[in-house]
Amino acid sequence: MNTFDDRTKRLLEEAIEAFLAASARIYFDPDEIGAQLLAQGEIEPTLPEAVLEARIQKALMLWVKARLEAELSFNQQFPDKPELPWLHKMLVGARLKELASARIVRRGKGFNINELNATYYGRKIVDGLGHSRRRSVLDASEFEALRDACAKIKLQLPEIVEPTVTERFFASDEEKLGEEPS
Repeated sequence: MNTFDDRTKRLLEEAIEAFLAASARIYFDPDEIGAQLLAQGEIEPTLPEAVLEARIQKALMLWVKARLEAELSFNQQFPDKPELPWLHKMLVGARLKELASARIVRRGKGFNINELNATYYGRKIVDGLGHSRRRSVLDASEFEALRDACAKIKLQLPEIVEPTVTERFFASDEEKLGEEPS
């Protein structure tokens, strides 16, 4: 069956309206959700309304899950706490996964937090410390405050040390000195 009857269309539209109310900034093609629904199995016009609603919710959930797996930053398009409980749980998981993947790069005496700023919860942490959205480099004392804030929520941010130009220059000389003449 490739089309929906009137009752199924109405239920699908209601579920999509509820989803859009919970996530006003998301654009998606309702036909995509319909295709997900059809992929779940044959839709019988005789199915009870509760079963159809459950299948529609599952189709929406699978669509959101696929989008979040493909692109973690998709979670930032949703409000802080959407009204749909299943959506809220999925977003919290995706946002924590996104935060855990952020790296802080130490360059000389500064700490580059661009990747942290690009995450949903990372932005909340940095805002809580009073830094502007455009701030991308922290000094040692500001970084310690960030590290302490992360320790409160039991989060250890991965820190990568990137050598400075001078360190790279001298490192190449040390490598040359360590080689034995042929």
